[in-house]
Amino acid sequence: MKNRYDKDLFVWNYIIMFCIQFIAILVMIGTYEPSVKLEDAKTSKQAGLQIENVMNDKAVKEVTARSREVRIGIPYEMEGRIVGEIYARALSDRNMPISRVYLAEGESPDQACRENKIDLYPEYILPVYKRLYKAGAVGNVYEEMENYFLKDSYLYTSVEEYYKSQLGIELLIPAPFNAGKGMVMTRMISKRYGVRTISALCNQAQYIRYVKDKNTNNLNKTTKNSTNQLTEIYGNFHFQSEEVFPTEICYFIMKTHFGDVMEMSLTDPMIVKEQFVRLVDDKVAYLSNQVSPAIRQDIYEIYPEIKTILEETMGGLTTSVITKLKAAVEYESESYGSVVNDYFDSSD
Repeated sequence: MKNRYDKDLFVWNYIIMFCIQFIAILVMIGTYEPSVKLEDAKTSKQAGLQIENVMNDKAVKEVTARSREVRIGIPYEMEGRIVGEIYARALSDRNMPISRVYLAEGESPDQACRENKIDLYPEYILPVYKRLYKAGAVGNVYEEMENYFLKDSYLYTSVEEYYKSQLGIELLIPAPFNAGKGMVMTRMISKRYGVRTISALCNQAQYIRYVKDKNTNNLNKTTKNSTNQLTEIYGNFHFQSEEVFPTEICYFIMKTHFGDVMEMSLTDPMIVKEQFVRLVDDKVAYLSNQVSPAIRQDIYEIYPEIKTILEETMGGLTTSVITKLKAAVEYESESYGSVVNDYFDSSD
């Protein structure tokens, strides 16, 4: 009897435990409240859709922005036009959408850029610096820079900061060529007197016939407050003779060897044609006229790779190279497209 009683007790205990667990489960089911309600789930789904839509809109805007053409301003004058065409070729070769905007004679590229007519153009640093200097917007480079070899850096930085803060234009790294003025001598006289630098010219001046261009003459002037201090740095040049002529007459006198040295643009194509010698400005009296790609900030934000592309492309455009390209257009009647192709072929 006792064994049977124990067995029945065990069965009843088991049944009771099962019932208790079953009741507990029912209670839990009845009182359970999901951590995320249906309304919350709907809200989360809507938020997810909103985020997805924002991301899609951003992607669409980026694609749309990247499809915008870069309008390249091509200056009217020869040198600027060659440089502008090089910009255009470099960007189009990288499959960047571009268009060319050919500027009229006398039309200001920086004004066209500020008026949203163009996005990118070659900017000449020295004329801008002189304009800002006269307006009192920048300091005198000769007073600011004790080390003359840092003058070009000062010019670029002054203009670059002004353009960025005041005009919304980014100035990229300048090309290596110098479009500024300098002393140029006939090859025959340079060899005869061993003149390769302006210091040597000053020392041998008594044997040299100087041809003065009335438009650009900077010799033997008091230029304390000027942006050109040639005689302040080298001293006076006591030439055998000094004659003042219009520019074209100066060129003729140099070509026919009735004159020996004159001041002219260092990228003048006549230097190539007549094999003139550029004298080294060993004391850095002249201010270089660097040429930088100038680009609207909004376009630069869309296409930041333009900086790298143009730096790589313009790295080989030295003073000698740009002068040869200009000479090909001026004296060999080559088209701008042809000389630009020559430049890219020589760079490969």
